[in-house]
Amino acid sequence: MAWVEFVRFHNVNRRTQPIPVGLDEVADYAQLPMEEVSKWSKARRMVAHHDPHGRMISAEVQAHALT
Repeated sequence: MAWVEFVRFHNVNRRTQPIPVGLDEVADYAQLPMEEVSKWSKARRMVAHHDPHGRMISAEVQAHALT
């Protein structure tokens, strides 16, 4: 089966470039304030909280301790 896949996809680039998405689009999609989403984008560590349907409802930005 590996040989079939090799012959089938040899020299075929199936990867595409991701479409750039702005913070305003993320905030609109999540229906959350732009200020919060902007803060999250700069965080090194974040814990996201979701509702039972999988939608993000809030997040906690955790301070990164340098030791």
